[in-house]
Amino acid sequence: MALSAQRALMGATLKEKIITVTEGTTFLGITYWGFDDGSIDLSAFGSIDIPTIDGSVVISRIAANSLGAGAFERFQVILAGNRPRNYFENILPQGGVKLFTVSSLAFAYDGPSDTTRWGWDTPVPTGWDGTGTRTATFNYF
Repeated sequence: MALSAQRALMGATLKEKIITVTEGTTFLGITYWGFDDGSIDLSAFGSIDIPTIDGSVVISRIAANSLGAGAFERFQVILAGNRPRNYFENILPQGGVKLFTVSSLAFAYDGPSDTTRWGWDTPVPTGWDGTGTRTATFNYF
């Protein structure tokens, strides 16, 4: 049984947090659109209205990128700290499809930066182009 099903059986309620991303853009071999706080490997770009998912875990990146079709991590979420793969259930970027943590193609903890990364090979969500604002909805227990 999947952990989310186990949590539901135990009475855990799925919570929702909607983050507003004021998009920025940067180029580091590939172009990124969205938000990055600059703590990892890129210059800071964009901004978000709520810097955490649950009041304590810092969001370091929510961004789409210009990798070609078939390349992984077309959409990334990076959180501060060493998090389990199922730390959040899914994210729904505005203009895109719901991205589940269990189906992320990339999942890794990076010790030097103390961050955890999820990446999906999905089409860039509509409208994620480095301009304007978009929402990203996290669902978590």
